[in-house]
Amino acid sequence: MATIYPHRSDEELDTLPSRAEAKVYRRLRALDFPGLTVMHSLATQTRNAKGTWVGEIDFLLFHPYYGFQLWEVKGGGVWLEADGHWYSQGNHGTHRLITTPLEQLKKQTGSLLQAMGKVVGDLRLPVAPVLVFPDVGEWRGEMPVLALNRDHLLLKSDLEALTADDLARRFTNAPLAGPHATNDLPLTKQQAKLIEHHLLRPACALVGSVVEQARDVEASLFRLGNEQQWVLRLLEYIPRMAIHGGAGTGKSILARLRAEQLAREGKRVLLLCFNTALAEAHRQALFEDDALRIEALTFHELCEQRAKAAGLGWQIPMAPGEKGTFYNETAPDLLVEALHRRPDTFDALVVDEAQDYESYWWLALNELLASEAQVTLFADPAQNLYGRDYQLPVEVFTGMVPYPFMLHRNYRNALEIATWLRQHHAAAAEPGDHLPSSERGVETLRWKTPEQQCELARVTLDSLEGEGFTPEQILLLTPFRVEKSEVLTTLAETHPQYAARMYNVSAVKGLDASVVLLMDIGSGTWASDPKVEYVGASRAKVLLRLFRKAA
Repeated sequence: MATIYPHRSDEELDTLPSRAEAKVYRRLRALDFPGLTVMHSLATQTRNAKGTWVGEIDFLLFHPYYGFQLWEVKGGGVWLEADGHWYSQGNHGTHRLITTPLEQLKKQTGSLLQAMGKVVGDLRLPVAPVLVFPDVGEWRGEMPVLALNRDHLLLKSDLEALTADDLARRFTNAPLAGPHATNDLPLTKQQAKLIEHHLLRPACALVGSVVEQARDVEASLFRLGNEQQWVLRLLEYIPRMAIHGGAGTGKSILARLRAEQLAREGKRVLLLCFNTALAEAHRQALFEDDALRIEALTFHELCEQRAKAAGLGWQIPMAPGEKGTFYNETAPDLLVEALHRRPDTFDALVVDEAQDYESYWWLALNELLASEAQVTLFADPAQNLYGRDYQLPVEVFTGMVPYPFMLHRNYRNALEIATWLRQHHAAAAEPGDHLPSSERGVETLRWKTPEQQCELARVTLDSLEGEGFTPEQILLLTPFRVEKSEVLTTLAETHPQYAARMYNVSAVKGLDASVVLLMDIGSGTWASDPKVEYVGASRAKVLLRLFRKAA
């Protein structure tokens, strides 16, 4: 297969400004052409006595046996008038092209040759120009034979039927590529590596801020996380199933994508989770399309809404000992009674954080579902902080696959954090391929007294601020309720800008942040539970600091 850079998921391709380039990218990605390297949207510069000119190559193709091809892609309708002017017709009407495609290819070729001279010296390689019109069905009229031949053009039908042989032929449509030409093909492995790593994909370390590095890490993690969509494509015809995975394996992203996938099929979808913060994150991240009928709620938000709509009320007991019974037993009973009064039906159910659901709740949820409704559960039993008796509800949801499909790779955390999690917690997922490095190891800060922990936390926050991090990028977590954590209540007074970023560990499952400060570890039986550390630490994408009480 061809190797294409940068790696883009289908979701990213859908958001490209140029639909024509997205179409070409997908075709090249699927092409069976071993050894072919493709660069998309490659920035270029040309320097001469008049100045420096910055440009872009839509697609650069490189093969050590054939040389280069430069593809200039034009979407919509394109034609050449007899006066030599090129015109384009698209969504914004018809307009004349100020710089013709041929001129753009000429500039791109000049930029490439200039850069090659600096990297590989006088190495002689063919550079074949190609004009790509993925929306044009045929070339009508006379071919301007003085400027073009047919292999300079790649039309819609050519692209759709493109083979490795077709592409190999087009490499020869260039200077230094004729049967009697003298060139340096085929390249040695060392020469090919030099071109790939020093010309096309140089590994550079420009000095930037820690925050800029963090943004780069998060961008890479976002791309890797979205590439998990292959799981849904593989399982899309299984109507009722559970998908399990450790922290960072992409369960929440997949839950949203699954909900959108089912909604696009015309189904009315109920997307549930346990935590309020995660439900809000789902609502904000869901694809904004009024035609998609997705209702995103926590289980108890669902119970409350339906109970109030049915006139049953929603009275939460004041006594702490009665609240657990209300949420675990009374709330689902109210939901069932409300549905008897005001029936409601969904075509699909997607549940994130399914390990936090009581087995009794599945019976209540089944009352909401059409007979052939699809059910997808996402869970991590290792994050079961509430001590639920989580089991697959195969007896409730008829036809559910009786075993979970597993996600094994972590794509949320930077390499250092993912490796640390795997070393310290058996339930942690394996670090995913190509995880970016934050170049900052996981740091454990030990304290003996609450005052020492407070001082360490203040110093850490001040240092992070000095590096450019903002409160919105930082989570401060504790195993306890926030008001019961001495360090967090103190910081809320000395650093009030962080008050809204303080959470109990169990309240942020499914969420993440660039930086996590995990406080109060080891300061009691619950705070020493490995599950608590696992859940809290795995929220950190780039930097993780643990504040552990010294033995």
